[in-house]
Amino acid sequence: MVKSLNEIIQNPSPIVFLFGEEEFILEEALEKIINRFCPDKNHYDFDLLDGAQINENILVDKCSSYPMINDKRVVIIKNAEKLFTSKSKKPDKNSLFYQYLSNPSSSTLLIITAFIDNFTGIGNGILGKNKQKYEKMIENAKFPYNILLTKFDWMEFPKLYDNQIPYWIKDRFKLYNKKIDDEAANLLFAFSNGELRDIANEIEKICLFVEDRQEITRNDISAVSGNRRLNNVFELQNAIGAKDSAKANEILFNMLLHERQEMLIITMLTRYFIAVWKVQELLTKNIRSKEIASMINVNEYFINDYIKPAKLFSNKAVEQAIIHLCEADFELKSSSSNNLLIMQKLIEKIISSD
Repeated sequence: MVKSLNEIIQNPSPIVFLFGEEEFILEEALEKIINRFCPDKNHYDFDLLDGAQINENILVDKCSSYPMINDKRVVIIKNAEKLFTSKSKKPDKNSLFYQYLSNPSSSTLLIITAFIDNFTGIGNGILGKNKQKYEKMIENAKFPYNILLTKFDWMEFPKLYDNQIPYWIKDRFKLYNKKIDDEAANLLFAFSNGELRDIANEIEKICLFVEDRQEITRNDISAVSGNRRLNNVFELQNAIGAKDSAKANEILFNMLLHERQEMLIITMLTRYFIAVWKVQELLTKNIRSKEIASMINVNEYFINDYIKPAKLFSNKAVEQAIIHLCEADFELKSSSSNNLLIMQKLIEKIISSD
């Protein structure tokens, strides 16, 4: 049965099945379970097995041993898909592992981890409106997954979409008793390569950098993090801000060639043009660039990237750019059209707004 991590840690079934694409979150969940039942990972009560290197008999033998120090023996098998390669949902009832599933040891916690793309979305789906569809998916699953998903605790760790990662970043900072606003979280994501493990490392660095301060700012992110992906976003917005259509389209094509970054681009460009709109207003008041940078929460080093387009675009053109971005956002979410074409049209609309 699908369960939350806290439920599994408090009261797990004899066998726990963890699977999904988001390897980093899965591994952290696995570590929390291990720390609950065998924190010292002593060799008497703990076994870590690789599905590519063992057979079912070895697995059952490990699971059938009694714990010597802890209350439970913990057996982990990773890459289980490499062990259970049968395409049939009908098991060999004489096999030792089938018999073990029928009567697992109460003194052993067996944790099975795997990546099976056939189960993508099942964790949320089984709890949603299309429950019957996913129940059918479980029914048609091959052995032993059909039994694992029916009789024991399981959790899916699906891949996070780009628009979900900033929320994950905010939750991650809470583990360190830190707060980060939406803009700074989006900026950190923009700096990243999209891999949660790398983002988690950056978060740890940022927390060390700010020491006891609880609020994480955009300037903290700029000071600690930075790489090629952010530069691409900055290069794109600067090319658009300079009305350089050829360069903007070249950068756009390169950004979308291997990754789905449309929503990231929409988010960053919207923030960019809102900032440019604010700069236009502040320039009419003869405020110095250093003070403008502080007022729009931008590193002083980058302020000219906002002042130049504020002078090049009219107020109406900036307003139209924001409208075009909202329209493109809606079209990307509601249309099956070519995303690259939608983004190319967006750039041309913004650049030719005047």
